[in-house]
Amino acid sequence: MEMRAKRVALCFITLLLAFDLLLAFSSVSESKRQSFFRTVTSWLDEEHIAWQQLTERVFPRDITIRNPILTVATPSTFYYLHILQSPTRMSHCLSPTCTRDMTNYVQYLNAQRQVNEQSTQGSNNSTKISIIHLHEDVWYSKSEIVQCRLRTRLGGGTNNKTNSSYRRIYARKTNAKRIDAGTAIPFLQKHHLWSATKARYYYGLFLPCKGKSGVKEDDGDDELLVAVATFSTKRKIIRGRRVTRSHELIRFCSTADGVVIGGITKLIRTFVKEQEPVDDIVTVVDRDWGPGDGWHAIGFETIHVSAPLFMVVKDGIRRHLVGAGITNQSPASKKSSNEISTGRPGIDEHVLEELASLGTHEEALHCLGQNDYYPVYDAGVERLVMTLNTQSSEATSKETLVQDSALQADFVPATYAATYRTNNSGISAILGHIMAHTASSLYGRYLSEILSGKAIVNDSDKAKSDANAWKATGGDGKSEVLVYKAQSSLDPHAMVEVKERPGGWCTLGIVGGATKSIHHGNFKMVDTEGCRYIDSSVMVYEYLRSMATMALVGLEYRRAHPDDDSANANLSCLYLGYGAGSLPRFMTNLIPNSKHVAIELDEGVVSAAHQCRLLEHSLSSDGEPIELLVGDALKYRRSAHSDPFDIVFVDIFDDENILPPEFYCTEFLSDVVYQNHLGGRPDGIVVHNFHTSGKSRSSQLADAIKNYRRIFSTVLTVESIDSRHTGGNTILLASNNRRLDASSETLSWRLAGMMAQQCSGVNFDVVARSNHKLWLS
Repeated sequence: MEMRAKRVALCFITLLLAFDLLLAFSSVSESKRQSFFRTVTSWLDEEHIAWQQLTERVFPRDITIRNPILTVATPSTFYYLHILQSPTRMSHCLSPTCTRDMTNYVQYLNAQRQVNEQSTQGSNNSTKISIIHLHEDVWYSKSEIVQCRLRTRLGGGTNNKTNSSYRRIYARKTNAKRIDAGTAIPFLQKHHLWSATKARYYYGLFLPCKGKSGVKEDDGDDELLVAVATFSTKRKIIRGRRVTRSHELIRFCSTADGVVIGGITKLIRTFVKEQEPVDDIVTVVDRDWGPGDGWHAIGFETIHVSAPLFMVVKDGIRRHLVGAGITNQSPASKKSSNEISTGRPGIDEHVLEELASLGTHEEALHCLGQNDYYPVYDAGVERLVMTLNTQSSEATSKETLVQDSALQADFVPATYAATYRTNNSGISAILGHIMAHTASSLYGRYLSEILSGKAIVNDSDKAKSDANAWKATGGDGKSEVLVYKAQSSLDPHAMVEVKERPGGWCTLGIVGGATKSIHHGNFKMVDTEGCRYIDSSVMVYEYLRSMATMALVGLEYRRAHPDDDSANANLSCLYLGYGAGSLPRFMTNLIPNSKHVAIELDEGVVSAAHQCRLLEHSLSSDGEPIELLVGDALKYRRSAHSDPFDIVFVDIFDDENILPPEFYCTEFLSDVVYQNHLGGRPDGIVVHNFHTSGKSRSSQLADAIKNYRRIFSTVLTVESIDSRHTGGNTILLASNNRRLDASSETLSWRLAGMMAQQCSGVNFDVVARSNHKLWLS
């Protein structure tokens, strides 16, 4: 009995010792994780930069944040400083999209702030928001550059009064000129966070020497080199319908201990003047230091945001697994401590060999962890373009670009890879895992995949003439002739009227009643050899052209990458909302042997369509007339014996011009649209029109996108060409065809637009409309 009691006591003491050791280990681990935080905050205190630790939840709960965040307020910008301790175990590693989603959300907040100011006609004085993701390994490996950069950002205004080393230099006081690589590269190595790289052209800004410290061009000059920009050779790039002469701004930086106000603008202006003709300049921005919003102010527009770059940290050193210039290590080739390594550091070759034998991201991450390599991710890089010449002398037609193989060899389409590629199966599996995270992020909508800024439209003369002719009839009410009218079934005091204006332009709308007036749309009558009919090829409203564009480009993707053999022999389209029938007539005329069914709630509209022969005159040479049904689009169901539709168009608004929420709730999208209308086929396409003026409609669009994302794997949106900040239309395309997602490189969206333009033969610019403020949500 006594021996048993001793054994119990011994076990209890052992458990207590183990528990104490566990607490001690956890305490040491937590202490290590807090050490970088104390290092940064101590440095901020030494620099007299006021900071506070963020204690309340600011970022959405969908973003899992494990590291401390500091806030620093300057007169112009409110900064979030995200302190990222280097991981020393897998449990410390962040989600691949954490920093990217945080940056996206900050960019979204700034966009909302701008919209609110414009809608209230307020002055643009409010403080903008920015975020800096401060990685521990970068802090220690590039400490001088990082600290100088932080002084420039955080030490502005009142915080800078005690910082005598901080310099503000005005570009107008400098001289810009071309320099050689021997002058530029040492400057970049000392002052640029990404160090130097080879370029074709090097330019510098020189400040007359007045006794201040700086970098001299050579011993004989009394000038200080205060900024450097490097540019690539000229490349011929296909952008929309034009071939542009494009250069890349590869590197730009000023002295690390200050900023040159207007420096980049002056360097670009000098470069363009000496190297003309230059049509555009592209560059990339490191989003770990915030989004590229500041570049927009000098004329750049965002055209692409990459997925997070996958890297690893070991022994406090960041190592790369994909990309160019990586130097991997083997036991026989490891350099001595006094040798200088070239290229970006990689991982041990035996680890690469082990990764190449693995096929899942779980196995690959476990392998890296076993070898003390722990993943870190950046916030992605943002690619921007500055358009300098909108009328390139080398412009050419889409037909030539697509058909001429010689041109394809010389001209490069303006598309950008969604992620890096590698032949190593283990690393490839991790990259695929990152892309899946990126595609499923709820904050993809917040500018996460901006594929294009404003588009340059190059419509045919016929398309321009039609649009101008319609606009010329506006407001000419006295010359309108009433063609037909019928009682509206939605309002006993309203009439559905069809009127004709000069030039054969007709309108269909509701007059009177509670709404006073609702314009459903227009169409154009033409006379040929004594026969009067509707010209179905004429469609002048921009939002309708954009809806047709998204459908045509989506179909081109589907043709190039069929998911299965279940596609209909003849294309079929469903229209929830008929209006004046412009879109159904246009698609019927455009696609031979296609089937088109439209649902319209107002019996008066259906009566007008039949009486004015809006359906009969939409016949193509070998197609079927539009089938127009009276009923509630929410209640319509495809019969079990009929084939699923290929495309569902949704264009419905109530009498207050608001989209009823029932048309974008998850139940309707899943059970009705996807399962019934599209028959559950992954290659089915939905094209949905949204109004975007005002806070309520913008909020409605955001909610609708989230619901679409729950049902469809791919959601794209474009804005119609005529949209403004005061209002307009956003067109959404949704599909479960995975080849439409961000990782697709086989056929780019832009090239699909070019093919759609060629195959369809429409007279308006499909490429421009399919890329106008195109967001991958």
